[in-house]
Amino acid sequence: MFMAFFMLVTHPKLALKLNDFGIQVPLRDSRDERTWSELSNKHPTLQITPLEDFPIISAEDFCRVHRSNFVRDLFAGGSDLEKHLVQTYQLNQDEVDYRPEMAKKNLSELFQTLLLHASGTYLALQNCLLQKGGFSYHLGGGLHHAMSFGGRGFCLFNDAVIALEKLKDLKLIESAWVIDVDAHKGDGTAELASSRSWLKTMSLHMKEGWPLDHRDADPPDAPWLMASDLDIELSSGEEGAYLERLALGLKQMRDRFKKPDVVWVVGGADPYEDDELPSTQLMKLSLSELLQRDLMIYHFFKDWGVSQAWGMAGGYGEKTWKVYFQFLDNIYSKNS
Repeated sequence: MFMAFFMLVTHPKLALKLNDFGIQVPLRDSRDERTWSELSNKHPTLQITPLEDFPIISAEDFCRVHRSNFVRDLFAGGSDLEKHLVQTYQLNQDEVDYRPEMAKKNLSELFQTLLLHASGTYLALQNCLLQKGGFSYHLGGGLHHAMSFGGRGFCLFNDAVIALEKLKDLKLIESAWVIDVDAHKGDGTAELASSRSWLKTMSLHMKEGWPLDHRDADPPDAPWLMASDLDIELSSGEEGAYLERLALGLKQMRDRFKKPDVVWVVGGADPYEDDELPSTQLMKLSLSELLQRDLMIYHFFKDWGVSQAWGMAGGYGEKTWKVYFQFLDNIYSKNS
């Protein structure tokens, strides 16, 4: 889209602006807007993705991944959709500060923005496949908690698996990996991948944090406890072993499974020590450690000749834009 080695998917309409819906979650617009502003100021050749380049993601695409009754509710809109948004964003729980009286928009309008995220994820994956070992980054996406039956954990649907299934249906890929380094376990992706032998998953996440914080009391068959192909769990205070465990995990994936046609990286910024979400406080990595994390994953697949696309996933507060910016700036600066 811009240069063969660096394809960026971004548009102002991807900004979630949750405050407009009365949802007081520290998922700041600055996460994507500030990242784009800093990148475009430093690298003026970068451009916003034209809106017409975003492909249509249909209810049929959703039905390859999610249950038909759930998909029907989403696309019906109105109260059918709103009940799922309330559940997904936990608006009926005390942990989330929800002020509908302050909303500027109807809650159901949020679906159209999220649908654009699904389109952006598909476009990023499609773009990286244009050349062997290609790289693409979506300033959005990463809805990794959504499961076959519905949304969870601020993730209404699973954009990555929807996009990968669409690529597979079009015979553009035969196999794929998801590498998830968000602070929270990629439980939705693990549940969806369990019935897809062509999709392999690795999740490096907090051992004690949500959604695993009540696993001793949860039923053993709870879908959020379903194992990824490789789960790497770190307890609070084990940050010093993070990069070593990541390197070992990537090697284990390569040794255990055949080379994928494409990899989707859930590049969450919420392990950052300055992330503001209470449920991420059990993992505190520095900016330097996060840059090493991202470059390790990037070079692992680049050197292996595997096309890779990334999404932002979790990152909460006014400072998390730095995590995304430093990685993208590093890659662009060294290849331009």
